[in-house]
Amino acid sequence: MPYNDFFWRYNDEYRLKDGDNSNELFFNDTYSFTNKTIFKSNP
Repeated sequence: MPYNDFFWRYNDEYRLKDGDNSNELFFNDTYSFTNKTIFKSNP
């Protein structure tokens, strides 16, 4: 497989980090489904 420089330079995978707020933004997004959002409307 050839090395894809573009992919490795701009790859921003989802990671669990304490110092990064992107996790909070992901879970607070209105388009994200979590167990809290699914069962909140229909307990």
